[in-house]
Amino acid sequence: MNTNCATPAVPAATPIGKRPLKDLEAAIAQGLSSIAQSLRDRSQVALAMLDIHDGRLYKKDYGTFKSYLLQRWQISRPRGYQMLHFARVILMSTTVDTGGPENERQARLLDGGGKARRPRESDPVVRVMDYIVKAYEKRPPSERRDFVESVQDLLRDLESKLEPKHKAPTAGCS
Repeated sequence: MNTNCATPAVPAATPIGKRPLKDLEAAIAQGLSSIAQSLRDRSQVALAMLDIHDGRLYKKDYGTFKSYLLQRWQISRPRGYQMLHFARVILMSTTVDTGGPENERQARLLDGGGKARRPRESDPVVRVMDYIVKAYEKRPPSERRDFVESVQDLLRDLESKLEPKHKAPTAGCS
C-alpha cells in the first residue's frame, strides 16, 4: 500500500472548529517539536493553526494573528499563512474526495479551489500587458476607447524611437 498519497486523517473525535485553544496548541507544539515531521504531523499542525485562525482564538491574548505567530511560535506571518493554505487544501481535498497534496509545496501550487495556480510570469512584457489589460478593465466602458487610443499613441511614440530596420531588397533589383 502506498502511504505517500494517503490523505491525512483528521481526528473524528472533535469536529474541526470546535476544539479548545489549549488542545490546538498542544497539537501544534507536538508537531513542531518533531525534527522529521511526517505528513500527518504537518497536516495536524496546519489544521490546528487553521482552527485557531478561523475561530480567532488568538485575539484575547495576542490581538493579531501575526503577533500570535511571532510571540507564541516564532513563526513568520508568511509561513503561518502557508500553513493555513495547506490546511485549507487538505480540507478541500477531503470534501471532494481527492488524494490531496502530499506536502506543503504541492499545496502552494494550488489555489483555494484545488486548481493549479497560474505561474508567475517573469517576462516584463507579459507583466506590462497584464497591467494594461487590468487598467482597461477597470475603466468604465465610456472611457475605454480613449484609453486604447492613448496606449496606441504611446506605442507609436516608442516605436519611432527604435533604430530603423534595414529595408529588405526589392525583387528584381541587382
